Amino acid sequence: MHQSLRLALRLTSSSVLVLGMVASQSGCGYLVIHGTRALYREYKQQNRDVNAALARYRIHMLQGEPAEAAELFGADAEWTHDQQAPIVGRAAILGHLTAASELRLIEYDITASDTRLIRDGAVQSGSYRQKQITPQGELLTAQGQFEARWSHEPGNPWRIATMRTTAAANANATTTAAAVTTAAGG
Repeated sequence: MHQSLRLALRLTSSSVLVLGMVASQSGCGYLVIHGTRALYREYKQQNRDVNAALARYRIHMLQGEPAEAAELFGADAEWTHDQQAPIVGRAAILGHLTAASELRLIEYDITASDTRLIRDGAVQSGSYRQKQITPQGELLTAQGQFEARWSHEPGNPWRIATMRTTAAANANATTTAAAVTTAAGG
């Protein structure tokens, strides 16, 4: 990637606009503004691409597709939950997701509240919420915060380099399936 594009992608949208305005006052005029707009469009497109990759991750999780969800992680990715030991590598992450698929995921939401492009990728932070039913009929719920660091090389898809999740206090609750059916009016 061209060095000036890397620099521009590290700048926020307001910084890019200010840079363009200052440069236009120095006599660069149309060329600078046009170039700045192109860089800003590229910045916004990459931001949309990262958010779309997170949306694909959510869909694969909801549809019970552990292999497809794991494919969104880099080969040497790391996934950490609270103070647990990290799961390292796409193959280990696939193993974890496959083992967890014995729990039926009935609700899963992961929403980014902030997406920032950085020098060599992107950082997203936000919240997650999920509900699962165990083979014994218990309802497990979890929610909390996440931070994902994404890597990207031109011509390749965005991949998760690190995923860190932190459960909210008192987020893990267990309810029997009978109680869930009764509460739902069934």
